[in-house]
Amino acid sequence: MKELERAGLNAAEGAAYVGLGETMFKRLLVSGDIASYRVGRRRIIRRSTLEQWMEAREAEAQRPPFPTSSQV
Repeated sequence: MKELERAGLNAAEGAAYVGLGETMFKRLLVSGDIASYRVGRRRIIRRSTLEQWMEAREAEAQRPPFPTSSQV
């Protein structure tokens, strides 16, 4: 039987999904940079939230830098 792909991940799975260490990932969760919700003591993160977060980081990386005074 095919394993069901869950829409919600715990912190360890979320960290692995985006390629970050658990400590850094948990900091992003606690700060609110990555949206999550709590169920008891567990924090749940939606895959779609992680996809959106990664797309936003990629868009930021592709923006041209601010011009310096010598470029103005």
